[in-house]
Amino acid sequence: MAESVLRRLATDDEFVKRRLTVLDRWIDSGEIEPWLAVVLAEWCRTSEGRKKAPLSTQGFEDLFLNEETFAVMREQVDGPWMIYFEQCRSLRANEAVMGFLTQLESLSAQP
Repeated sequence: MAESVLRRLATDDEFVKRRLTVLDRWIDSGEIEPWLAVVLAEWCRTSEGRKKAPLSTQGFEDLFLNEETFAVMREQVDGPWMIYFEQCRSLRANEAVMGFLTQLESLSAQP
């Protein structure tokens, strides 16, 4: 097994360590791109990831839009980080606009 691109933390418990081991195997076998393994590894450390919840669109966006997590992911390995960051940012902006439009319609319909 090649040296892992995935960071190891002193706070990683057996739950996270087992997942990192699987992700390392997938990277080595070519089943997953290293940057995507980094995303999944960081997801495993979140409260939702620890609940074994699937990685939702919101969870994916949260990882990319959290400045600290995003910086940590980018430091681990090269990947299309900025493309996904911009997509996540655009999705959140679109959600905000749609929310405001809904409120505007609701409020403007009132007498």
